[in-house]
Amino acid sequence: GGTAKVLTTLDTTTQQTSHRWPHFLPDGHHFLYYASSTVIGAPAEENAVYVATLDMKLNKPLLRTSGNVAYAPGYILFMTGSTLRAQKFDESDMELKGDPITIADTVLNDAGFSLAAFSVSLNGVLIYQTGTAQSGAQMRVMDQSGKEIGRVGEIAEHFCPRISPDGRQVLVSVFDPKSKADNMWIYDMVRGVRTRLTSTRFYDWNPVWSPDGSRIVFDRYGPEGPGNLYLMYTARTGSEEALWVSEPPKVPTDWSSDGKFVAFTQYTEGAGGDMCKRRRCPPHQQ
Repeated sequence: GGTAKVLTTLDTTTQQTSHRWPHFLPDGHHFLYYASSTVIGAPAEENAVYVATLDMKLNKPLLRTSGNVAYAPGYILFMTGSTLRAQKFDESDMELKGDPITIADTVLNDAGFSLAAFSVSLNGVLIYQTGTAQSGAQMRVMDQSGKEIGRVGEIAEHFCPRISPDGRQVLVSVFDPKSKADNMWIYDMVRGVRTRLTSTRFYDWNPVWSPDGSRIVFDRYGPEGPGNLYLMYTARTGSEEALWVSEPPKVPTDWSSDGKFVAFTQYTEGAGGDMCKRRRCPPHQQ
């Protein structure tokens, strides 16, 4: 029962983008939560676990880490890379004491979600899973009957795949668990090789091919804000240039057959989005 209320607010001074994995302390009034600041290029050291109260009279960083934590009697358990550690915790002043100790190595840790596979009960019983996270899937090529006729690339977190106009290449956004960024790649289905197009700590999504396959348009969630349109030549790695940087967010969806127009969805507050087009595509240059 009751009405839900907001407990935390993103800190824009440290470029926080997510609060997640809340965990109550035994008194039912204090809780821990993880604050992430990495998805738009902020330094990794800004990632931290905070201790707060339901009345929000207390809200302070407790521990620099990269994911979920758990409370055990007198200790806080947390991850350093793939290593599970514990450090003494003084509940009287909500402070960590002493040095951390190692509990287990090679604990399963999904960097994409900042979530490790461990849990601990209030009587101190710990359960955890070892291994290496291998999230994502492999792209597969199917014929019209639904029969698999090939596979593309390796197992990874692929987003928004687009087949080139000549049917020989696949353009896709791939998540990098180390940088926590999505960058653009091209997979050559004939030669079995791949080429990286962008190398940033941002989110590059929703690629669209030009009719001749020489260029792409995609949207980037970066320091200028979410959903800005960028253009680049597929034969020139790192050649991206801003096509349209403005509010509100935009998602490219198609490129006209004559090469003159790019169609995209523009999202507005309180509406599902407006279909728009913008004549900003430069002529093809050899």
